[in-house]
Amino acid sequence: MELPFFVTSMEEDGDVRAMDLREKPRKLFFLWLEWRGDSKRAPKKSDIDPVTIARAGIMPDVWLIERLADGRFRFSLTGENSINAFERGLRGKTVEETYDPPRAQMANYRYARIIEDERAEFSRGPVLRNGRLCYYAHRILLPLLNDAGESAFAIGVADQENYDRDATGEPEFFYDNIVMTPVARL
Repeated sequence: MELPFFVTSMEEDGDVRAMDLREKPRKLFFLWLEWRGDSKRAPKKSDIDPVTIARAGIMPDVWLIERLADGRFRFSLTGENSINAFERGLRGKTVEETYDPPRAQMANYRYARIIEDERAEFSRGPVLRNGRLCYYAHRILLPLLNDAGESAFAIGVADQENYDRDATGEPEFFYDNIVMTPVARL
C-alpha cells in the first residue's frame, strides 16, 4: 500500500515498548498486558475492567473500534475527550462516516492490521483545524478478542499535548510515526 501524504513513516515491526509512550498510552498498555495475563494473544474484550480504566484516569480518552461482519470498522465507544476532539460523538459511526476518503482508507488499513493481524499500534502526530495546530497526539491502539477468541475489537487512547481549545473546524489527523508490533512479541 502506498502511504498517504500525511504519513511520513510506518515501521511495520517496531517495538512499541521502545517508543516514547506518554502517560495515558502507557497506562492503557500496562492494563492491557494485565488483562492478557500469560497469553501470547490479545485479551478478550470481556476481560476489560471499566472501573480499572476509570481509576487509571484514562476513561475520558478511551475509544473502542469494532470490526463489523461486512469488514467495515465502527466506533462502539468514544470517551468524552474524543467527543471534544471531533466536536461530535462517534459512537455507532463507521470509519467512512468519520473521516474524509484518504484518511478513511488509512484508518481502515490501520484497523485491519491491528484487529485482523493482532498488532499493537503506537502513533503520534499533529491534529490541525483549519490549518492551525489543535494538539499533538500520542496514541496507542491494542487488539481485543471476542468471547469466541476471534480478534474483533481494538481499544485505544490518546494523550493530547498543547491542546488549543480555540482551534475550530473539522480535525485533520497527520502522523509523524506509526509503529505496529505483533501482539505475540509483547
